[in-house]
Amino acid sequence: LRDSFDLILTFHVVEHFPDKPKALKNIHSALKPSGWVCHVVPTTPVHIFRHFRSSITNPLTLTPRIFGGVHGEYDGILEELLSNTINSWRNLFTSNGFRVVADTPGKAFGMRPLSATTSQRIANTFHLYGSHVFLMRKQGE
Repeated sequence: LRDSFDLILTFHVVEHFPDKPKALKNIHSALKPSGWVCHVVPTTPVHIFRHFRSSITNPLTLTPRIFGGVHGEYDGILEELLSNTINSWRNLFTSNGFRVVADTPGKAFGMRPLSATTSQRIANTFHLYGSHVFLMRKQGE
């Protein structure tokens, strides 16, 4: 599949790869020389709220959340929070052969029991987004 795709799009997938650099190198290899990639990834502020909410709403799952984070692919909450910042994602992508062309906040996750519209308004007011969108070009090998 080397040099096969013009565009690869992922939506909340990259954070689940146990070996992110290896996965990104495979994505890089699959793109045509002028290929595009768009990764939508989680960002830290919403994760903090998700951890806090889960410890209150379901205290029995507190231990796994402390040691494994929300996604479970990280050794703990601190690693997860530090790995899911806009700068850490940008650094990961650029160090694995991609040039960031544009990046922007993505959708806000719904904050239950609020409506989607209310959640979006709160997210926009306080700049709390659940995702960040990176549009990138493949760099030369």
